[in-house]
Amino acid sequence: MDRYSGVDGSMSLSDVGNYAGMSESERQLRESVAYVVERFSSFSSIDDLMQEDPLDIEYKVSSRGDITGVELAITLGGPGIYVELPRGIVRGYWAGDEVSLDIRNPRGTDWMFDFYKEMAPMNL
Repeated sequence: MDRYSGVDGSMSLSDVGNYAGMSESERQLRESVAYVVERFSSFSSIDDLMQEDPLDIEYKVSSRGDITGVELAITLGGPGIYVELPRGIVRGYWAGDEVSLDIRNPRGTDWMFDFYKEMAPMNL
C-alpha cells in the first residue's frame, strides 16, 4: 500500500497535483482528500462547520467517559474519506491506496472538536 501523509511531511497540498506514475484511483483519491482538506481549512465559524453533513460520526470515549476524539465520515465506499478531530487529519482510502493530509485552519481544529463533542448523544 502506498502512503502519502502530510502528518510526516511526505506529502503536502502542493504535491497533490504531481500525478506521474500513479493509477487513476490514486489520483482521484488524492484530489478528493485535498478537496476536503481545503474545505475544512477554510471554515471560520460554527455556521461554516454546520454546512458539512457527515454520513456518520464516531466518538472515541475513554474509560472515564471523556470524549477524546471524533471521526467524521465524509464519503464512504470509493473513496472512503474521514476527518479526525481534534487531530485535524483527513484520511482517504480507495483501491488499496491511502492518503492522509493535515487540516490547516488558522483557528486550529479544537473548536471543531468542541462543536461535535457538544453534539454527542447524552448516553455516551
